[in-house]
Amino acid sequence: MFPYGTLSGDLILAEGDDETSRVLSLPKPLYFYASHFTQLYVATNGIISAQDLPMEKQYVDDGFPTDFPVVAPFLADIDTSGGRGQIYYRVT
Repeated sequence: MFPYGTLSGDLILAEGDDETSRVLSLPKPLYFYASHFTQLYVATNGIISAQDLPMEKQYVDDGFPTDFPVVAPFLADIDTSGGRGQIYYRVT
């Protein structure tokens, strides 16, 4: 595994249920099917999307494909409120 944590350059997603990161600008475009994206968002439920997810205020469990472009490397209903863990992320 890669070293992680703030000392390794990671950001920490806000504590809570169904939270979304600030926009992450990519140094190179990400090509995803017929589209390319220059920015992404990370959500507590394991979704990485090119679309701002504050509209997604609950766990996405309606299956795939979704009606917006996502990558879900770890799709789960995660709630980090009350100090129940942290989600680290970074652009590499």
